[in-house]
Amino acid sequence: MNDKNLLDFLLGDSDENIFLFDEDGASHEFEQLAVITHNDKKYAILHPISLPDDEAAIFELSVEGEEALRSVEDETLANEILKIYQEESEKNGGEE
Repeated sequence: MNDKNLLDFLLGDSDENIFLFDEDGASHEFEQLAVITHNDKKYAILHPISLPDDEAAIFELSVEGEEALRSVEDETLANEILKIYQEESEKNGGEE
């Protein structure tokens, strides 16, 4: 991510993949699909490179204190965010 902060990186035009580390310190590579704003919060939809193309993970971008991505565990919230993503993707002709 070079010298950019997390929010700038996610909202920018970079084609670089994102590397996140789990609690065991293992690195996981993701492709960014979209950043969605919902209820005044930002969510990143990321595709894990090691999984099939139809798999995605949703993370809330937390900017309180140090910027961080937190996995969205609430299935209802995740479905709302995916619905917004699908609607926006359809409006843009499936380009996202």
